[in-house]
Amino acid sequence: MAGMLLITYQHGPKALGLIAAAAVLIANAFLAKTVCKNGNPDALRAAKLGLQLFVTVLLLFNLIKLGWGRERYRHMVSTGDFSGFSMWMIPQGLVTDNEFMSFPSGHSANAAVIMWLTLLPDFVPALAKRETLLKIFAILWIGCVMLSRIIMGAHFLSDVTMGMTLSLLIFYVFYQRLFCQNGSSSDTAS
Repeated sequence: MAGMLLITYQHGPKALGLIAAAAVLIANAFLAKTVCKNGNPDALRAAKLGLQLFVTVLLLFNLIKLGWGRERYRHMVSTGDFSGFSMWMIPQGLVTDNEFMSFPSGHSANAAVIMWLTLLPDFVPALAKRETLLKIFAILWIGCVMLSRIIMGAHFLSDVTMGMTLSLLIFYVFYQRLFCQNGSSSDTAS
């Protein structure tokens, strides 16, 4: 994602995108090795949850966007034509133009993936008493991203709400499957 964002949004060269992606992978591998040096089962489950959550949200939301076809507010404003407005729950058909991929908000969905941070106190001793602070940070981050997407005209309130809600539901399902059914003593994300 780091490489793709540099290329797509910053219009950087593809080589820079590959370098950024490699740097993020190396940093994450180093961090994982440092945190998981004792083979902590909660850390391994959290890593598995984080990877599954990221991949699922990325794939699912892009597939939904392709098939939903909801026009963005900013496109309606720029063309002066509001006849393309549709209710969020009514798919408009297959699209490839980004200006018709408003529902659901991928930015809000990706922002909600930050809920993964609430698992850190289970295996990072320094964060053992910081659960509430992490939850507040995650909620503020998600809220800021949602608000910014509406202000930019990229999404309607229903788009950002569904993006966040679906990601949080996916997080909850993965959390239940990986932490609660395995008999873990972790209760951080509840």
